[in-house]
Amino acid sequence: MKLILVLTTVWVSLILRYPVYAQSVVVKPASTQNYGPKQRGAPTVRRTKEYGGYEVVVPGFEDSPALMDMPDGYLVRDRLEIAPGVEIRVPRVRYWQGWEGWEGEGDPPPPIVAVAFAGGTQQLEFKRFLTDPQLWSHRPLNETTYEIERTGVYPGAYQFFGLAMAHGKAYLGVNWYSSSSDTMDWAGIVFRLDWNGKTVVPKPVKMIEQIEYQHPHLPLLLDTLPTGDLLLGESGNLWRMNGKGEFVDIPEFSHVLKKNPNAAAYCMMWRRGRWLLTAHQRWNSKTIQFDVAAQDAATGKKAREFSWSIRAN
Repeated sequence: MKLILVLTTVWVSLILRYPVYAQSVVVKPASTQNYGPKQRGAPTVRRTKEYGGYEVVVPGFEDSPALMDMPDGYLVRDRLEIAPGVEIRVPRVRYWQGWEGWEGEGDPPPPIVAVAFAGGTQQLEFKRFLTDPQLWSHRPLNETTYEIERTGVYPGAYQFFGLAMAHGKAYLGVNWYSSSSDTMDWAGIVFRLDWNGKTVVPKPVKMIEQIEYQHPHLPLLLDTLPTGDLLLGESGNLWRMNGKGEFVDIPEFSHVLKKNPNAAAYCMMWRRGRWLLTAHQRWNSKTIQFDVAAQDAATGKKAREFSWSIRAN
C-alpha cells in the first residue's frame, strides 16, 4: 500500500511538471469584429490542433501563423512614461533575433531599451547583469559561467517582459536565452528603472535564478494590480510587491485571480508583414479566453479583433 502511494505521488508529480496536452476543447467558437472598412489582406483565424484551439493567419505568411503558445514577446506594453517628459521604449524582440544569420565579428549587439526625455536620449543594455557576482548566489553564477563557456547561454541574448508602474516606480523584466534548456529560458531579473533627473538607472530588485516555464501555467508576467502593487508571475508562481518594495509569495494565486481576473491577462505579440497582432489570454477556473487584435503596424489603427474560449485543463 505504501509503495502504491509513493508511485502515485511520483506519477502525479510528473504529470504536473511535464503535462501532456490533448487538443484544446473549444467552448466558445471564434468570433470576428471588424473596425472600419474591410481591408484586403487582413488576418483571419483557423482551427488548429495546437494549444489555444485557433491560430491567426496573415495572407502571405501562412507558414508562420500566430500560435497562442509561441508569442514574439511577453511585454504588457512597449512604451511607458516613468516621469514627466521621460518615456521608456522597449523593443519587442525574441531571444534569438539578431543572432540568427549573424555574420559579423564577435557577438551581435544586445537589445537596447531607449529612453527619451527633453534635451536628450539614453540607451540601456543589460548583458553585464547576467554575470555580476554581486547579484547572484554562488551556484547559479557558476552554472551560468559554465553555460557561457560552452556557448549554451549568451549574455547579450535576452528579451523583455512586463514594463509596468507600481507605487510611482517603473519596472521591467529581462530574461536570458539558453540553447541547452527545453524551454529556452535560463534566468531573469526584475529591474526598477529609476530616473535621477538626468538619466535612467536600472536597479535589480528581484532575481529569478531558474525559469521553469510550465505550460499552461502563467508565463513570465509583470503587471500592476488594481491595488497598485506589482504582480510577478513565473513558473506558475506569483509574487506581489508591496509599497515597501517587498516581494511576498502568493501560494494560491487562484484567490488573486478570483478577485482580479484581469491579473491573469498577459500580452502576446506577433509581427507579420504590415500587421501587428496583439493577444491577451485570460483565465478562470473553467475556461481560457483569447482576444486577438490586428492593427496596421504603420498607422496603429485596429482593423479586426478575434475572440474565443477553450476549456481550462
